[in-house]
Amino acid sequence: EVKKVITVAERSTKALVKVVADGQKLFADLAALSQSTVTLTEEIEFKQGQLADIENQIAASERESKAQLRLRVIENEDKVLAELMKARGYAVITHADLDALNSDLVAAKTDNEYAVSEAREAGYQAAAAKFGAENRDLVSQHKVELAEYKAQADAKNQRIGDLEAQVAELRGQITAERETRLEIARADAGRAGVVVNAGKN
Repeated sequence: EVKKVITVAERSTKALVKVVADGQKLFADLAALSQSTVTLTEEIEFKQGQLADIENQIAASERESKAQLRLRVIENEDKVLAELMKARGYAVITHADLDALNSDLVAAKTDNEYAVSEAREAGYQAAAAKFGAENRDLVSQHKVELAEYKAQADAKNQRIGDLEAQVAELRGQITAERETRLEIARADAGRAGVVVNAGKN
């Protein structure tokens, strides 16, 4: 009878020791899990910080590219336009010079018409014929100049279209670069379960 009691006590003691050991192991596992959770949280926060830095760098790069593009267009517009006009055989003239030429042409026509009238009234038919020919030459010259100015305006419009196409191409390059960096950021952040915000800032 005493042996049975001792045996039961031993079994109870062993069971209690096992329960205590299992409990200690469980507590250790919980502590390790808690530490792992803290570490993972810190890694996620670190990756999110890296992602924010990348997005800021992309935004800064985009702003810098736009500023450089505007500066290049401003600096090169006159030079490129002059080269295009020269390549097409056109002369570059300012609006002020064009107005001056038109004024000179009008004045010349007026003076010529007055001279023709005076010559006709004085009976100088030969002089009238000469001045009439000069008047026709001036009118023809005026038509040629107007045609040249129209061609220059068309060339300038073409240049504007070319510049707009360059702007569109550079914007496409900027967008492609930004998307590439976002894809790289997504790939890096995806290992830690971070979702990359693809929206524009």
